[in-house]
Amino acid sequence: MIGLLDAMDRYESTHQAQFETYATLRIRGAMLDELRSMDWTPRSVRQAMRKIENRYNRSATKNGTLPQRRRNCQ
Repeated sequence: MIGLLDAMDRYESTHQAQFETYATLRIRGAMLDELRSMDWTPRSVRQAMRKIENRYNRSATKNGTLPQRRRNCQ
């Protein structure tokens, strides 16, 4: 709702974008902002987690088996 209200306030019909397209982006952005504000984990940690997961999945796809996880990482 906040994103829609924000889109209504900020939309300028002089630009080439239709209101629906503009509002969709503003609503999505407002939703992401709210989710980020509730998350205790910094974005940098989330990015690192995604990198590790992607590498893990690529290794599994390439080798046909799951990589062994280390028990005592230092």
